[in-house]
Amino acid sequence: MRRKCLVVGANGGLGRAITRRLTKEQYLVVATYHNSKEHLELYRNNEDVCLYYLDLFDQDNMQLTDDRFEGITDIIFAAGKESLKNILECTRNEMVEQYNIGIFSPLLIIQNIIHKYGSSLKNILFISSSAANDLKPANGVYALSKACLCNLAKMLDSELKDRGIRVNCIVPGWCETEMAERISKAKGGTIEDIRAGKLENKLVQAEEIAEICMFLLSDSANNVHGQFIGVDVPEKRF
Repeated sequence: MRRKCLVVGANGGLGRAITRRLTKEQYLVVATYHNSKEHLELYRNNEDVCLYYLDLFDQDNMQLTDDRFEGITDIIFAAGKESLKNILECTRNEMVEQYNIGIFSPLLIIQNIIHKYGSSLKNILFISSSAANDLKPANGVYALSKACLCNLAKMLDSELKDRGIRVNCIVPGWCETEMAERISKAKGGTIEDIRAGKLENKLVQAEEIAEICMFLLSDSANNVHGQFIGVDVPEKRF
């Protein structure tokens, strides 16, 4: 039977790379989007990819009663939204927004899929951020939510491993995505400035994250449980 993967946040840079890689491996993919599905239009007539609108800010939208979620074997959470507000300046809404994207909605999605279709589920992957390890004020509520996401992965793996479900978390540094460009601009610089501080003047590529996802979904990773997989290009030594 073919594997079927739910990719949450498939319209983002990482989500698109993961979706492309999954289709090359003959997966069926349920690719969710929120603000826009512009980058997913190439899959409009692809029978192996189902485009699905999912608003992670709307908790009532997490019921997932659609038959398209039946038979899900793998879930990858790649959604994210940048925020540079430190935790003493952010509003309640800004805090809730980050936690809806990273914690509350993913947990509801997992609960609903396990309760309705759980017998087929084998893997859950979260895409976090190295900001989770660098809890500076400048990284603010975004970093705090990503740190919570890493611990959510660890807790879920402890709870689900007896059901044969593996949970792992990929923790990338700066990636070559539109989100990285927006963050660098908001900080008063450019993505070229970020590259200049890295070895070989490069950042992590979205395709590299997609390859790691494929390994973690494979039988070769059957003994990888509750791990945080760090992926980053080292800083230059000046």
